[in-house]
Amino acid sequence: MRIANAFLGLAAAVAVSAAGLDARAQGRGDRPLEGINQAVVLQPEIGSSPANAECGITPSLVGDAVIGPVIQSGLRTERIEIAAPFTVTTPGVYLVPRVATLREGNYMCISWVGLRAVSVQPVTLPATGLSKTAEILHWEGGYLLSTDRSRHAEAVSTAIQRLAGEFGTQWRQDQR
Repeated sequence: MRIANAFLGLAAAVAVSAAGLDARAQGRGDRPLEGINQAVVLQPEIGSSPANAECGITPSLVGDAVIGPVIQSGLRTERIEIAAPFTVTTPGVYLVPRVATLREGNYMCISWVGLRAVSVQPVTLPATGLSKTAEILHWEGGYLLSTDRSRHAEAVSTAIQRLAGEFGTQWRQDQR
């Protein structure tokens, strides 16, 4: 029951996140990644659950799984630690890998694995005139995985690679 409640909360958070600003709502129609020519991979969001270590989930496992498939798509991709700032001539997105893991009993691990492509833009609130930074969601995907502990890290890495490949495919299609 505790796991069911935790995943209901996780699903609600994902639904709220997906309801945020969307590139289509910003006038990009059906090509939300058009004109993007750089991706910067942020540090993975994996939380502090002890299940991460118990199931073999590490920031390097998750981060490393993103880079290769995106580079293979042809999009210039860098880690945040070495990336140059985005400019008018190098518009880009931040790739945000996320993994939320729970352990079920002694043998099973369950993870939500997600990848988001976002950019940030300054906006001025009309009512107050205050400047704020808004996050624009360009692309998002995710999987729910359940495996035995001994295979979970590999399954998470494979899922992240698949998501990164799907993002790369969408990016290629949007450039035409």
